Amino acid sequence: NGQGVFYAFRCRFGPNSTLGSIKSSNNGFNALHLENCSADINSNFSTGFSVYGDSIFRSSIVMNDFYWYPSTPQPQLKNFVVIAGKNTSFLGTSISVGPVPALTLSIGGNGFGVYDNTTIRLANVSMNGFDKAIYIPNIGGGSQILASEISGKNNTIDLQIDHPDTKGNIQGSLSRTKTIIHETAQVSLFSTDP
Repeated sequence: NGQGVFYAFRCRFGPNSTLGSIKSSNNGFNALHLENCSADINSNFSTGFSVYGDSIFRSSIVMNDFYWYPSTPQPQLKNFVVIAGKNTSFLGTSISVGPVPALTLSIGGNGFGVYDNTTIRLANVSMNGFDKAIYIPNIGGGSQILASEISGKNNTIDLQIDHPDTKGNIQGSLSRTKTIIHETAQVSLFSTDP
């Protein structure tokens, strides 16, 4: 909650209520950068990672090469990642979260919750077994989503965008029947049914 970057390389997260959190600061830019990390198969948490902001300085989470393959349902899970507020962002690449598809296990919660004037960028991301893999509710200002090579399997909803001022481009493998986009959202979707 101060200023600067916290960098973690080759780390493994165990059970906690929250695995990592960044809040905006009026002292300057702050970020959490995770490289080649994972969450333990038995990890139980309500929020994996969160970034909240409302200051003039950017608050970000950067996640590259992360996996989490829970073996049981996660009734306490609200969001694997939640991003909310002005000048906040999440950049994620090479992420695989949720039970391995062979289990067809529903773990519940949201994969990525995106709220109020934020930006999310995803590339090469697999989301399995969530209630909503990507969820952008109609709360606060519109957010931006830029996603390529994303896939959803065994989710109740792969993509739900309720905010009418959402903008962005999404490309990947998402079920058409599990995709909901507000009619006035300026989102381009290029998807193949899995």
